[in-house]
Amino acid sequence: MSTDKKSKRLLAEVTEDLTQEQIDEFKKAFSSIDLNKDGKISKKELVDAAKLLGINITLEESKKLIESVDLNKDGSIGFEEYVLLMKDTFLQIDLNCERYKASFMLIDTNNDGVISFEELVRALAFNKEHHDLNKVREIFSAADTDGDGSINFKEFATSSLPSVVFGE
Repeated sequence: MSTDKKSKRLLAEVTEDLTQEQIDEFKKAFSSIDLNKDGKISKKELVDAAKLLGINITLEESKKLIESVDLNKDGSIGFEEYVLLMKDTFLQIDLNCERYKASFMLIDTNNDGVISFEELVRALAFNKEHHDLNKVREIFSAADTDGDGSINFKEFATSSLPSVVFGE
């Protein structure tokens, strides 16, 4: 079977449970990462794309990531392989997001959409570790990146709070 036929068959397999809108989004993202427009994402292009998202990965880490989906063993990620990678990544992101939402809602006892210092103190009281108020203030201040005296969901999800409160 020719490489082109294999590629089309693989694309059909990896996209069978995706909507056309999702496939189009993957194509746009792939195209923006593939800076030299050779139809492949190299280790360097992957590192550069991750940096734009605020994620620092090394060339060695990008090599391992590529190897995890590099079906044709060419050392780069073609579009079909990219879809495989992103489907798995999106599933993991969705699961983490749902877990963080549930955790946030447990701490936000008055359901106002933010975590107050008092709510954090109560949440940590259920934690097996003892936290003195100074330590709780440090944890709270570190998470309250906009300094408004409360922690919104974005601040919560990008802070160490989930691991501090739930021991993750």
